[in-house]
Amino acid sequence: MTDIKSKFSNWLFWDVVNLALDKNRDFIILRVLNDGTDSDLQQLKILYSENNIMNVVKTRRGLSIRTALFWANYYQIPYHQCKSLNM
Repeated sequence: MTDIKSKFSNWLFWDVVNLALDKNRDFIILRVLNDGTDSDLQQLKILYSENNIMNVVKTRRGLSIRTALFWANYYQIPYHQCKSLNM
C-alpha cells in the first residue's frame, strides 16, 4: 500500500499519522482544495473523480469562504448548494 501523504506536498498533512484513500476521502479533498498547490490539485484529480470533489464542495463546511467561492464558480455550482457558503 502506498503512503497517500507522500503523493502531496509534505506540509499538507503534517498533523496526520494515518491517512486512508477511501476512509479519509472528504478530509483529503478539503485539505487539498483549501491549502494545496497546483501539483497537489493535479494529484487530487488523479485519485478522486470530479464528482467526488464536487460533492465535497457542495456538502462539507470545512472550506474557507474564498475557497468555496472559487470551486463553486469553477464547477458552476450555485452558491446556495454549498454548505460552506450557507452558515
